[in-house]
Amino acid sequence: MHCLRCNHNNPATIMYCQKCGQKLDMTADEIAGSLIAKAQDERIKSTEFYSKQVLFFSILIFVVSLTLVILAGGAPSDVYVMPSASSGAKFVELGEKGKWDPPFERELCPFGVKRK
Repeated sequence: MHCLRCNHNNPATIMYCQKCGQKLDMTADEIAGSLIAKAQDERIKSTEFYSKQVLFFSILIFVVSLTLVILAGGAPSDVYVMPSASSGAKFVELGEKGKWDPPFERELCPFGVKRK
């Protein structure tokens, strides 16, 4: 609330000017309006602060993950590893360039099989 004598900006909750001591004539509506305006300004400032923090950390996480992907260089080109189904078993290594030849013979199934 501005003082009428010295034009000093005072908090809305005091009765006398902090600079010159003049009694401030305020109505309840003026006090409520100034308190609401102050609360809205504080909310806007805190929202801006937290949105800047979120943006900064999002960019930081993106840059770190991009750096890790570049430094990792991808998977090895000549070894293909496939996890096994059970928890105690070891990994299965595939042969050269992903070809896996099982130790058993494959049965051929003709394409023209008719159902009864």
